[in-house]
Amino acid sequence: MNIHSDRLQDFVVTNTPLDPAEAERCIRFVTRSVMPEDPAGEIADVEQEKDRLAEALEASADVSKAEARSVLDAIVEFLNRDDLEAELDEASLPGVELVEAADEPTSHDPERRHETIQENIELWRRIFQDGIAHQIGLARDPEYRYPSQDFVEQDGEQVRTLVYVQPEPWWYEEDDGFYLRLNFGERTFALPGKNPIIHVGPKAQLLPVLEELHILAGKGALDGTIEKMVIVSR
Repeated sequence: MNIHSDRLQDFVVTNTPLDPAEAERCIRFVTRSVMPEDPAGEIADVEQEKDRLAEALEASADVSKAEARSVLDAIVEFLNRDDLEAELDEASLPGVELVEAADEPTSHDPERRHETIQENIELWRRIFQDGIAHQIGLARDPEYRYPSQDFVEQDGEQVRTLVYVQPEPWWYEEDDGFYLRLNFGERTFALPGKNPIIHVGPKAQLLPVLEELHILAGKGALDGTIEKMVIVSR
């Protein structure tokens, strides 16, 4: 499995006591040790080589034994993540540009975060798809509305009632074409680092891109992106 260098470094910094420079130095050492001819290549045997690498890392990278072990544990956990390849990128949507990706959430308890993802990802996927479905409806018909529920006051009591809601568009236009700011379900507000932005191009591409996103989400191909949009800090 290939290292995704920026994401791996962020993961190591989040889950170890090291600062970014120390994390980068350790990651470089590990990749050189395992794949001397290709520092960006496969490192699937890190787990088997962990004891040997920890000793070498301690001696060569100016870190303590505990720090060396924590780096290697973080690398192994990162490589074993179910969502490692489940990201929105130009490869998953050929012809469009991912302008801004969602940030990796701060994780104080990686094990609990992993459990949370496994318990909720199917629900999160459906919520994301529902939001995309409403955007597809709006792209097809500017007057599109969908049924929802609201509470109104009647005789001093809150009563549930049926309303028809027009979604806020996720897209906007700039000089070089249309952009799509992804959101989660019916959420309309933007959170810093939590709303990936796609450069769609001409308006004619908007509907096909939305439809492709709906399909990809249903296949689980965007689980990693959805997770980042949902989890602010865990």
